[in-house]
Amino acid sequence: MTPVPTIPRLGWHWSEGRDGRPTCKTRNLTGPEVNIATVDIGTTVRLDDDIKIEPCRRGFHYCPDLLDSLRYGTGTFLSRVQGGGTMVQTGDKVAAQSRTVIWWIDASQLIAEWTSQWNVRSGPFQLTVLMSAIVAETAKRTWTLENMAT
Repeated sequence: MTPVPTIPRLGWHWSEGRDGRPTCKTRNLTGPEVNIATVDIGTTVRLDDDIKIEPCRRGFHYCPDLLDSLRYGTGTFLSRVQGGGTMVQTGDKVAAQSRTVIWWIDASQLIAEWTSQWNVRSGPFQLTVLMSAIVAETAKRTWTLENMAT
């Protein structure tokens, strides 16, 4: 594991949704309980300073690369996030002490439209087309939202 400087990094995080918003899972460090809360733009989730960040165990995860994030996604809500505090990178994902939601989209309609046009189960080519559509739509929204902020 390579420690990542404490400079915040942008990344991508897929999650389930509830009440039309993305969710964030936090685990009780002393037991198997999982807390699920909805998050919105500007929401920051943070672990205490004394908790050791360990990829795949403790920390708020995200991928710096959108295509990599598709491998870890558990839902249809895609968030552009910024990691902060202590961060540890392992391969293509980062575990951070904190994660702030910059913006999010519910990609379920886009996914449904593409899966109705393509039989995704028929092969990797169609899945690649679906992922490309998600990437293109997300890139368009990223450019629009990030340029509106400047």
